[in-house]
Amino acid sequence: MKEISKIKRLYELKHVFRDNDVRGKLETSAEHSRSCLILADYFMNSMDLKIDKLKVYELLMYHDLVEIEAWDVALNSSASRAEKKAKELSAMKKIMTEMPEILQGKYEHLFYEFEEKKTLEARFANAIDKLDADIYAIDSTPKSFEWYSEKLFREMKQHHYTEFPEINAMFEKILISYKERGVI
Repeated sequence: MKEISKIKRLYELKHVFRDNDVRGKLETSAEHSRSCLILADYFMNSMDLKIDKLKVYELLMYHDLVEIEAWDVALNSSASRAEKKAKELSAMKKIMTEMPEILQGKYEHLFYEFEEKKTLEARFANAIDKLDADIYAIDSTPKSFEWYSEKLFREMKQHHYTEFPEINAMFEKILISYKERGVI
């Protein structure tokens, strides 16, 4: 029963809500992780990348577990963003001690790989993480984005996409969609 409780601890990601309201519903971090996996699969099957697909799936599957403790930090929350790294590191260490022992080393390695972005897989997973939020937000109302601008989107996100032209092209299409709808 103790092992089941440790697995259930990781399921708490289903109850962490992200700071984006689309169609009157907040997305959970677990939903975001799942849609990242679908988006990654799409791009890995449409791009000519020499990439370890399993590693990408694992990076995305585990990348937001820290939000169980640290919660999601919105793009427009500068005070929270400044503290984000320290909070997430602390959260990772706490969650790691509460998860099944068999996953602890793997999780720690994946956490640092994702954060440090030194591997192709980690940079790709980070690009997918950023793009997924923009795809989800396509259905947002302009009011939801009143503080956003094209300049801010480019400053905050575009550097994640430059290594992956196909992902960058989709980002550009999303920005066009935002402009047409008066979101930015």
